[in-house]
Amino acid sequence: IRLPSGTPTLWHRELAVAPPGCGTASSLGRSHDMLGFLWVSSLMTVTMQGDALLATMHVAHLSGGTLAVPPGLNSAVIEIGCSDRDTMDDEELDKHFPNSFLLSFEPLVDKYALLLAKGTKRFVGSKKDVAVPLGRHHQRGVVLPFAVSPAGGDINFTVSAVAGCSSIAKIHPQSKFKNTLRGWGLKCDEAFEKRIVPSITLEQALRLTGELPVLRLKIDAQGVDLQLVRSVPPAYFSRRVETVELEFAGDNCKDAPLYVGQASESEVVGYMASLGYTKG
Repeated sequence: IRLPSGTPTLWHRELAVAPPGCGTASSLGRSHDMLGFLWVSSLMTVTMQGDALLATMHVAHLSGGTLAVPPGLNSAVIEIGCSDRDTMDDEELDKHFPNSFLLSFEPLVDKYALLLAKGTKRFVGSKKDVAVPLGRHHQRGVVLPFAVSPAGGDINFTVSAVAGCSSIAKIHPQSKFKNTLRGWGLKCDEAFEKRIVPSITLEQALRLTGELPVLRLKIDAQGVDLQLVRSVPPAYFSRRVETVELEFAGDNCKDAPLYVGQASESEVVGYMASLGYTKG
């Protein structure tokens, strides 16, 4: 999805229609006071909540209330949901966005750790016991261990046996998704465990990059992609974001998608058109 012609876009990938078997298709700043509500306490804490052990920790550096961006960069790209494959730091940043800052979100702590480990290798190679900049998975990128949700705050997160299928959304009990899967994909709707994860809203995520134009926003939020977009004031979203990639359920299986409440193709295309975007 992209803005009407005349708006510069460095790279654009077509928003595909979900396959007949009911699968999921993908491809389609402000001052400090505006961000202060993201953090309710300046104290570092470790707490217990039921059977969960929770920790507050320093995960990135800010400058004037937005993320500290390396000098010389004139734009941003944002990735919501990474897991440990097909990530923008590996697949797209250097090739398609050479002057952009990458902001990634990954709430599964093991996958977050793997992304940070890639950053360590990029900064120091095979050297051991050498410090690297906080939160950096790329010389031009920061990864945060948060989810992005419609309302923000701590959320209950279902971890799937297939990590990339994990979501804040519930699996649809009559999902037809398995009809299109083979091998590992058959475990996509199997819950592995429940976790409490911190989250921020999409508007807050956008504001973390200040006023840098977002050349591409990749949303892989497993069933809540359109909800995230809808949660942002339309005028602000259209002003900040040039190209969007998100997932949807094909219209042929909108009554039983993988996730409860997952938007259909018609819903996604219709809402994005109302914001001034066109399907590529």
